[in-house]
Amino acid sequence: MLIKNNLATFLILAFPVILIIVLVDLIDIRLLNRIGIILFINLTLVLGLQSFMGNSGILSFAHIGFMGIGAYTSALLAMPIRMKGMALPELYPILKTIEMSPYLAILIGGLLAAFCCCHILPFDAIVRCCCGDYIICTVSGASYHHGALVCRNKWPQNPVRGQRSD
Repeated sequence: MLIKNNLATFLILAFPVILIIVLVDLIDIRLLNRIGIILFINLTLVLGLQSFMGNSGILSFAHIGFMGIGAYTSALLAMPIRMKGMALPELYPILKTIEMSPYLAILIGGLLAAFCCCHILPFDAIVRCCCGDYIICTVSGASYHHGALVCRNKWPQNPVRGQRSD
């Protein structure tokens, strides 16, 4: 009976995912393909977070941070040089000249995220033991607002009139 329930649950959850994959592939519109890719990246992240934070009840931003480190690094290393010049004009000069295969960039991004994991998680555990989770939330919020205030002068310009969009 338990095996039948597990199989039924799996089929109920897998059917919409498989249906989305088939429909996006059949329709073959570039925008829908991109939306589908983002959907499944987010689905993978949510399932990973749920398997740790949902079952243990422990609040941790480490998984999100390490995914961000790996994704940003791989995107930055795999981006074509001409696109870097347009999209990231203030990028460090050494990174402006690097362009590599996406597979190698993903590997390097994963290794950098693993390196950061080995060096940041011990600090995270010490802060969690001494101060609790609320200090981590407070520091995260404060750093976000600080970044928004510091970067305010670099917000994008209105491309039509050349004026600030704020």
